Amino acid sequence: GKSALARVYAGTCAGEYDHILVWSYDRSLEQIFGDDGQLGISGMIYTQNRYRSKKRYAKEKYEKLFQIAESKRLLILLDNYNQMTDSWFEALLQIPCDLLVTTRLSPSLLEKKGYVSLLVESLSDDSDWKEFYRIYTGKEPEGSSWESVRTYRESVLGHTLKMKLALCNPAQTWSTDQLARSILSGFRLKKTEIQILCELSF
Repeated sequence: GKSALARVYAGTCAGEYDHILVWSYDRSLEQIFGDDGQLGISGMIYTQNRYRSKKRYAKEKYEKLFQIAESKRLLILLDNYNQMTDSWFEALLQIPCDLLVTTRLSPSLLEKKGYVSLLVESLSDDSDWKEFYRIYTGKEPEGSSWESVRTYRESVLGHTLKMKLALCNPAQTWSTDQLARSILSGFRLKKTEIQILCELSF
């Protein structure tokens, strides 16, 4: 996956930055700037008495982050940005920082701004998946175990994180998705929050 590659980059190059921000895009960039969980800035916390609205708070946090980026080396990893129509996106591009965006859409808007795009191809045939199997199990795929992997792969539409979890935890191999749902069903979590928990658990 794209997200996994982006996180590996952030981890590998962490020493080059003073701060690394990892944002999971859900509804809007304005919502991310207004969320103290996704963007915490020292000395700033939302209260209605002080800021009156989340919109105003988000703008003030944007301005503060811009100031921080002028004196600190900053990387923003914007994960799963799949619409390219967010009204705040142009403002985000103005922040003097390194920006890493994962998206399922054509990154032409980023290319026009001088950013480099890297196409991450899906694992499309059995030879790709056999190599994936070798990496995460340390052995050759064969017989009924390989057939089970292929069946599971089709059921999760080739989702690489679910495949890694399955291959690294053979005891739960074919019930990973049901297990995750049963464990997480008692919590009020958004889809992106469940995804983050799955990645952390891996």
